[in-house]
Amino acid sequence: MARSNHHHRGFSISTVVIVVLAVVLAVVVLMWKPWATITTTPPPPPADTPPPATTPVDFDAAAASWYGESSAGDERVSQVADGLWQCASRTENVGAAAVVGFEYKMPRTLEGAVAAAAQKARLLSSTELWTTTTRAQIMELMPGWAPDTDQEAADAAEQAMANGLDPDTGAAVDPATGVVVPDGEVWAGAYPRYGAYKVWWVAYQAGHQPQAVEMTWLMPSLWGTKVGTDTSGIKMGYVSYSFLVWWSPELGDWMPNVYQDTTPPAPTVVNPGYATLAEVTQHQDWCVPADATEAAIPGARLTKS
Repeated sequence: MARSNHHHRGFSISTVVIVVLAVVLAVVVLMWKPWATITTTPPPPPADTPPPATTPVDFDAAAASWYGESSAGDERVSQVADGLWQCASRTENVGAAAVVGFEYKMPRTLEGAVAAAAQKARLLSSTELWTTTTRAQIMELMPGWAPDTDQEAADAAEQAMANGLDPDTGAAVDPATGVVVPDGEVWAGAYPRYGAYKVWWVAYQAGHQPQAVEMTWLMPSLWGTKVGTDTSGIKMGYVSYSFLVWWSPELGDWMPNVYQDTTPPAPTVVNPGYATLAEVTQHQDWCVPADATEAAIPGARLTKS
């Protein structure tokens, strides 16, 4: 009888254990839901929330501390036209010497090479290169240039007259007759600070010093004759110069050689602005110089559009 009772108690305990295990397994299966459909649909986004308040960046103050006091008064830009960024090369206040406002004796750096090309682009578009006195100074002092021969001087004078400038007096003239235009003033110039550049290739020497640089500069240009307060005769567009610039140990300066001079497919408009510049460059690794500015060109309506 005792054996029978002992066997009955053992069977009851085993049954309890099995029931408990079954309940636990059922709970796990119910929570796991192996039959549930797997979905890859992401959860709905959270409700829109306003962006956190930010303090506007004072670019002018930042530029002043970065570039020094020479930047005071200029409105700098860190990004213009949705994709054109500032790079390290400046266009002005780089050279150790200058002649009639055009710098030379640039440092042997990539930035110095870019600045040398920018200065030559300015020079090639200037009235100083057409006027006899300033042209003589440029040819005598600018590294890599040489005084004109008689024929070269005659050709330069003829080119100046064809552009409406008397090479001896600097007065505006009628290109067809040579007669002085009353109250006339010839405007001509290119402005790298309002343009963009792209470096294509750099060759280095031992010590990681740049020896040759290939680049393209794109910049707005003005040309024409202003009569009194009438500027309708002034045209504005873009000019493009491609350079191979190499370092001359003998002269201690960069020698920019223009191998292509083109007018890009940009509209001739009064105010091209950075939007037009970005459209022409298509943002393909182009950047504005470190001293780019949004201040208007003196006498011209060129600002960021």
